[in-house]
Formats: sequence, C-alpha cells, structure tokens
Amino acid sequence: MVKKIIRRSSKGNNPKKEASKEVVKSVPTAIEKVPVATEKKPKKKKKPPKSPAVIKKQGIFLKALFKNRCSISASCEALNIGRSTVYTWLANDSEFAKDVDNVREALLDLVEDKILQLIVGIEVEYYDKASGNRMVYKMPPNGRMAVEFMKAKGKHRGWTPRTEITGADGLTLGNKPIAEDMTAEEATLIYLENMKG
Repeated sequence: MVKKIIRRSSKGNNPKKEASKEVVKSVPTAIEKVPVATEKKPKKKKKPPKSPAVIKKQGIFLKALFKNRCSISASCEALNIGRSTVYTWLANDSEFAKDVDNVREALLDLVEDKILQLIVGIEVEYYDKASGNRMVYKMPPNGRMAVEFMKAKGKHRGWTPRTEITGADGLTLGNKPIAEDMTAEEATLIYLENMKG
C-alpha cells in the first residue's frame, strides 16, 4: 500500500505549497488505482486424442518393427507408410515412442538369449529331405562368443580389454626407464635399442 505524503507549512497558508499538497495527495492515489500485472502460467495445450485408425496403424507398425529387426525403413516399406509419418509419431506421441523403445529392448533380449544358447551349445533338429529322417545336429559351445559376451556384460568383474603401453613400474618393455624430459633423439635411440633385443 502506498502512503500519502502531506507536507505542512509552518508559516501559514502558502498558495504554492497548497497546490503542491494537492499534487502530492493525488499522485499516490493514482498509483494505487493502476492495475498490477500478474504473471499467468501458460495453459498446457491438450493434445487431441488419437483416432482409432492411428492407434491401429501404430500397433501394426510395432509388430512389423519387431519382425524387421527394428528397421524403421523396412517396416515402413512393408506397410506402405511414409518414414516421415513414423518420425512424426515418435516426436509427438510419447506413448508410441515408449512402445518403440520396448520393441527395441525385446529384440535385444531375443538376441541376447540366442547368444547365450550359442555359448552353452545347442541341439538343432532338422529333417533330411532326401532320407525323410529326423536329424539332430549338436552345436558345441562357442568359447569366443563367451569371451565377447563377458567383455560386454562382465565389465564389473574385470572382463575389460586392456592395452599396456609400459612395463612394470613405468619401465618400457625393454627395461629402460621412461623420462618425462626425454628429447626426441633420446626416445628414438631407446626405441631402436629395444627393437634390437
């Protein structure tokens, strides 16, 4: 609230001062009447609900996406949908984007399961067309696949590839100490010595 300021003269009534009193009195009251601008929060625009046709198309697309190994281009081509339509759905529809992420995760789970089967070894059944007999092929465990799997999933257990540039205690592999203030010529000589043996 604005306080009114009134000045009183000690010498009596002075017409100039009386006029100034009126001005001083009227200024604060004019300020009080000025409306204060309040900040309004912008209203969130409500997205229109998806039509049943769009929901159906998105569902069909998600099935095609899994079938086509998460390739958006192949899925769009199979369903005759423009890629721009799918990218618009992804940008504007958070539920659809989450569904696409879930399909990608499901595909990764499937591939991971197949890798684990290769690691432990699997039996593959097939029918020989020539003899008409049921055949079983036993695939042995894949050790290389196991190592690669552990490099990806077992990092917290120390399964990380490592390249060692120096030997123990900061020595080169030829047991010559590495000096920080070494010149290029000295480094070349040490390198050549190490190459000789």
